[in-house]
Amino acid sequence: MVGMDLTRRNLLLARQAGPQESVQLVRALAEPLPFGPETFDAVVMRLALHHFLQPALAIAAARSLLPPRGRLVVLDVLGPEHRSTSELRDAIERLRDPSHTALLSRSALAGQLRSAGLELREETLWSQLRQFSEWAAIVNEPRRMQTSGSIHVERASSIPGKR
Repeated sequence: MVGMDLTRRNLLLARQAGPQESVQLVRALAEPLPFGPETFDAVVMRLALHHFLQPALAIAAARSLLPPRGRLVVLDVLGPEHRSTSELRDAIERLRDPSHTALLSRSALAGQLRSAGLELREETLWSQLRQFSEWAAIVNEPRRMQTSGSIHVERASSIPGKR
């Protein structure tokens, strides 16, 4: 098994959490990948796509690692289909996590998978409600989040149909 991330912090967390001898951890960009074609039977992209400026390139790079019957598993947060709502959501996310670029909508993600030559075989969707404090704590940056609560409430009131 190979785990890959760009950040040293995430690789350190992975090393601390898992078995040492059976996992190789690699620090690298997702495009281009430091592996040859058809290297893996399966690739998992977990909470990664919303950090890429061009998620289609990361999906295509992951696809290149797979043999014809290989599997790509994408686990990520989906954004709203409505453009202005999506832009607002991304702006709020960037307040909490500056490495955030944009959430793909369900239809955009499906289109990018198809464009990479992948067939969607299974899809599982779920919702998870969070309190603001729980959501803000995910990145563990309390100083940055101290003033964000009022900003989020103010911006949320500008969502069409939400008052």
